[in-house]
Amino acid sequence: MTLRIGFIGAGKAGCSFGKYLSVRAVETVKATDTPLLDIAGYYSKSPESSAFASEITSSRQFESLVDIAEFCDLIFITVPDGQISEVLNDLVVEFNKANVDLSHKIFAHLSGSLSSEILLENIDDDFVYDYSVFSLHPACAIPNKTDAWLGLRDAVFVYEGSEKCKSLISPLLDVMGNQIGSIDPDKKTLYHAACVFLSNLGVGLAYEGHDLLTSCGMDNKTADAFLSTLFLGNAKNVAEKGPVEALTGPAERGDVSVIKKHMTELGKIKENSGSKALSIYTELTEILIKIAKEKHPDRDYQDLTDLLK
Repeated sequence: MTLRIGFIGAGKAGCSFGKYLSVRAVETVKATDTPLLDIAGYYSKSPESSAFASEITSSRQFESLVDIAEFCDLIFITVPDGQISEVLNDLVVEFNKANVDLSHKIFAHLSGSLSSEILLENIDDDFVYDYSVFSLHPACAIPNKTDAWLGLRDAVFVYEGSEKCKSLISPLLDVMGNQIGSIDPDKKTLYHAACVFLSNLGVGLAYEGHDLLTSCGMDNKTADAFLSTLFLGNAKNVAEKGPVEALTGPAERGDVSVIKKHMTELGKIKENSGSKALSIYTELTEILIKIAKEKHPDRDYQDLTDLLK
């Protein structure tokens, strides 16, 4: 049986994921001659948005919440996080008014910060809502509606929900072919914080490093080149080897004198401008010592640890 998938919301995430699935579905049929899923279409409060999404996925533009949910087996609610619960609540109300059975439906979202339990909140106890829920978060940036879907090919997706529901959506996961990680619902916020560490906070470090380079008198163009060589090259090593094996530099070597000089210079900047570079450097170097000890368990890093106290 082909799994029919619909999207409520036609923003960047909904458009990109739908486009990705539509392409993967075609590729799967060519390889196996078996249609595992069908991108049925989109509903959006903005007809222009749903029309665009339907066009790029060769799917249907639905006119109402009830129409798309009644037609589809699996419905992704791809609206802003703060609207997810409200949208599903409105849908449940309409379905119950029409005495439509929801028990065989599956609802999901793509949010990185919310668990699937948001899809069960704020539902009136008088209504029947025996449907299945899950969340599936792509661990990558989705900056636009047009070609960002190409980045989903290499993305790790994180599933959060019941094992029963995971088995129900096996055609979806099979078509995707991506590496799928799983987490508990109560760990979703911590998971999202981890994503911020691996992406957004890295931007902050790049900004601080760039700022320090220009403080040395380097022009912006040359400082920019550091981002495409030193910063990007190190990120590649971390991705390929893991943090422990990729670690290099004075912390790994236990070079107390060099790190002491760094801290002295960064302290001067702090006094002059209130920069947080020294505190960032100190706290992250403490983490680097922890990594260095794991990489070189036979080395003594006590002098360096004492310096940072």
